Amino acid sequence: MTVYYVDCIRKDNRNDPYTSIGYLGGGQKPNRWHFSQAEVIQKIKNGDEFWLQSGLLGSSLEKLIISLNPSNKEYVKTYDGGEGNNTLLSLPCCLSTDLFALRSQPR
Repeated sequence: MTVYYVDCIRKDNRNDPYTSIGYLGGGQKPNRWHFSQAEVIQKIKNGDEFWLQSGLLGSSLEKLIISLNPSNKEYVKTYDGGEGNNTLLSLPCCLSTDLFALRSQPR
């Protein structure tokens, strides 16, 4: 099992909360990583964990989970304990230069 900490997202469709996230990224240089939402879903199914820090100065951790949209399509969101918030959508955008560099690296 590998644990990943998400610190940015890349939105493809800003109008749909279920399909808006195209990529998720994290890590420190030179080991930054990025995965498509489909890759994150597969990694979670295979036992990997994805977390993001939230709250004042990153005071709390939120686990990413797989959920189903109204059309039964899988997407990732933060586990909110029933509060209805999806903190993942509020993360800053991954820099295009980081994504370009990471796409060229072998997986």
